[in-house]
Amino acid sequence: MTLETRLLIGLKDILSVQFECRCGARVTRDPEKADRIPAQCGQCGTPWQTGDEESPVYLFVRALRNLRQAGETPFSIRLETNGEPLRQHPKGVSDVVA
Repeated sequence: MTLETRLLIGLKDILSVQFECRCGARVTRDPEKADRIPAQCGQCGTPWQTGDEESPVYLFVRALRNLRQAGETPFSIRLETNGEPLRQHPKGVSDVVA
């Protein structure tokens, strides 16, 4: 017998959007404010975005916000995850929540 676990997340179930730098630093945003992407990593200074509001990242977080605010639709949108736990932070790196 095979047991399979799937995790499906509805758009209204999303509590936050997290951006993680290559150095491991993370910034967590409320889904309604996720389009406020930092220009650079607060830990290592790596540039994160160029201010291009037509970039795929901006378009994605705006679409997420708009879909969450859209109200009733004749269908549901759910995102499936692999269900694996997040990896641990590197030593000395923490979340920034805004």
